[in-house]
Amino acid sequence: VPPDVARLYGPHVLKELAGLREEITRVQPEGDQDTLWMVFSSLLTKFSNQRADSSSEEVERRIRKGLVSEFFLRKTRELCERWSRLEPECTGPPPKLLCSDARDLHRRLPGRTRIDMILCSPPYGGTYDYSEHHRLRFAWLGLPLSGMQRHEIGARRNAQGPESARRWHDELGETLESMRRCLHPGAMAVLLMGDGELDGRRIPADIQVEELAADTGFEPAAIASQSRPDRRGAADRKEHLMALRAR
Repeated sequence: VPPDVARLYGPHVLKELAGLREEITRVQPEGDQDTLWMVFSSLLTKFSNQRADSSSEEVERRIRKGLVSEFFLRKTRELCERWSRLEPECTGPPPKLLCSDARDLHRRLPGRTRIDMILCSPPYGGTYDYSEHHRLRFAWLGLPLSGMQRHEIGARRNAQGPESARRWHDELGETLESMRRCLHPGAMAVLLMGDGELDGRRIPADIQVEELAADTGFEPAAIASQSRPDRRGAADRKEHLMALRAR
């Protein structure tokens, strides 16, 4: 891993993580390896000196030797036990997982696929840099970060300047339009979104989505909102659960 990532770990923690990573690369079959990568990725911030995914603040952690490996083992067993309980209840077809830009959903689904429901939580405009949240994971897993940075919508790093609100408006509008083109008429898209903040101005997500709905082939069916405290001490934001019906 690059030096700026390695320095966030104590020497013995870095060595344990490197050992686990090396062992995972030898696991067969590939599906089992993927499961172990999921568990491994969940440890990378927890055992670093970075406070949290959403905070770049560094803190001192006291982590005894062997704890990383013990935690990895415990979490892997926990995941397998939960999957084994769930499996008998899963009688439908297996899910198909796609990794793509949400604005290209209608192009990625095969043929003229139409679906019955979309459930999602789009970014809260100008609130987070999700690519930065996963910086440690990308480094340890050997994945390119540039693609996520290039395609991320609503990023906080793009939240300054007079054009930032228009950019977010366009990004969200393109996402809704792509969703609409994949839905059956009358089908629902359900969104969980919080208010955005662009160029120092609060953007109410419910009002923004209602305005965009008319231009993208949706009509609002129901909206429920709840206040959320702003950690910076500013006025509360609101988080909205919004159901849109495809026209």
